[in-house]
Amino acid sequence: MSRTISLACASAILLALAAPAAAQNYPEQRIVRTSDVDAYSPRGADTVLNRIENAAEDVCGDRPGPMPLPERQEIRACTYETIEVAVADSGNPVLHQRYYGYEPQIIIEDDYYDPSLSPKGSR
Repeated sequence: MSRTISLACASAILLALAAPAAAQNYPEQRIVRTSDVDAYSPRGADTVLNRIENAAEDVCGDRPGPMPLPERQEIRACTYETIEVAVADSGNPVLHQRYYGYEPQIIIEDDYYDPSLSPKGSR
């Protein structure tokens, strides 16, 4: 009789442990609210992008503190992919530009800068 109870307990424990793993097959979701900012302005797009990054880190399981390198790499890859999908799905050209760094243009100037070599229209 005790063997039957032991098997039943072992089965229950295994099922309890398997349930969270099965639940992870469905991707987590977060809602990023944008109604309080002008997402088509550079400042608003930066705010939305920051919110997307925070939500992606949360969904992908990023946490402070030490963790094994493979776990860190998996979280980082998940975060980048999640951010890219969210930016692409937004359909917002300003958000897209801010994420991919099209604006602002940055010119690195050194001591040997020759303004005559700069492209037309540059300062």
